[in-house]
Amino acid sequence: TEAQVPAALGSTVLSVLGLNNISAMRTMLVMRTAGTSVPDVARSAYGPRDFMNAYDATGTSSGTLTSIAVFAEGNLSGVLTDLRTFEKANQLSQVPVTVIPTGIASPDTAGADEWDLDSQTSTGIAYGVQHLYFYDATSLTDSDLAIAFNRFAAQGVALAGNASFGECEVFAWADGSMLADDQAFAEAAVQGQTVFSSTGDVGASCPVEGTNGVPDSGPVMTSYPASSPYVVAVGGTDLLTNTDGTWNNEISWNAGGGGISALEYSLYWQSGVVPSNAAGDKGLPDIAMCADPNTCGAIIYVNGAQEIVGGTSLSSPLSMGSWARILTSHKNKLGFAAPLLYGLAKGVSTSSPAVPSVTGFHDIIVGTNGAYVATPGWDYTTGLGSFDIAAINKLLK
Repeated sequence: TEAQVPAALGSTVLSVLGLNNISAMRTMLVMRTAGTSVPDVARSAYGPRDFMNAYDATGTSSGTLTSIAVFAEGNLSGVLTDLRTFEKANQLSQVPVTVIPTGIASPDTAGADEWDLDSQTSTGIAYGVQHLYFYDATSLTDSDLAIAFNRFAAQGVALAGNASFGECEVFAWADGSMLADDQAFAEAAVQGQTVFSSTGDVGASCPVEGTNGVPDSGPVMTSYPASSPYVVAVGGTDLLTNTDGTWNNEISWNAGGGGISALEYSLYWQSGVVPSNAAGDKGLPDIAMCADPNTCGAIIYVNGAQEIVGGTSLSSPLSMGSWARILTSHKNKLGFAAPLLYGLAKGVSTSSPAVPSVTGFHDIIVGTNGAYVATPGWDYTTGLGSFDIAAINKLLK
């Protein structure tokens, strides 16, 4: 039956969590296809400086004035060791790290490769941050993660956070966590914090167990928390670079998540840019970056050994690390990212037929995620496009 509270608490209690465990968030990591070596062809595997070069970080500050956060769960001791191994191998300065437990300690290490990817790629493309915080939940259940999201907003010590996991948004709606989490995300946004979240690795479907990297292998639905209006949803691409490592082109990754939320609202910054805004529904993703592990996988360290991984679990922390550089360049005064980024897409071009004008982003116009295709301007596969870090940094005031 539905949860109930005494009438006297009706105006105080927003939702009641923890009464079911039918669903939990799933990480969005996809491994490179077995048998592919490192390196196999030029820049099909990327280190931190490769990503900096490809996404035009030249001329922008490193992220060293900005603190960021990774939402994680379980025992993170090996993750911290792997981060130091990664930094040493890539001649990067050690980032100050704090693990903030948000529940009962868990010995689980099943998600270690995910937290390795999140921490190494975000701080790597940022070329250092002021501080890295892990909000360490007991598990990936909705009720445990709600505590982590609330702690992130309540403490306000990190200006950006990354959630490389998700679930079919209907589950978050049904158990009340969508209502609770959206309040935490809204509070964070008002405070100038930005949460980035993966849209998923099953194309226009939402994540189901054991199908990461397989397009259209789940129900057609967007993933939460990426579908939250107060979260920057990050889709995936195939990244192609020139011989000098600079950006050449990107194609929508066929497994990258995107679509129209059936349960979350589209707020004012999507107006005039996102078609579903007219009906009041959030369109996903907001932006996109490299995700395909076979064309632009990230070289990271897991349990001390080198691996190549991808998925929107890669594109989301890459976006957070890019945003950290931009924040540092602006002395951390920009605030919540979504309205600012959509502000770069207002208006239409003078071409015929007219298309939405997107400045500062690499506009991705080729590829599909199953139900949707990439088009000029914003689309349901890659959103506004991928960061040109230097260009966006100059455009934002």
